[in-house]
Amino acid sequence: MEGDLDNVIELFKIFNDGTHGSADKFSVRQLVALRALVQSAIRFLHAVIG
Repeated sequence: MEGDLDNVIELFKIFNDGTHGSADKFSVRQLVALRALVQSAIRFLHAVIG
C-alpha cells in the first residue's frame, strides 16, 4: 500500500511538471495519457480511503 501511495505522489509530480512546469516537456498525447493515469489514481485513493 505504501509503495502504491509513493507511486501516486510521483505521478502527481510528473503531471504537475508537465502541465505547469517546463513547456513542451510532454506532447498533448502524453498529457492526455497522464491525465487518465491521475484520474485513475484518484479513484484508487478514493476507493482505499472511502
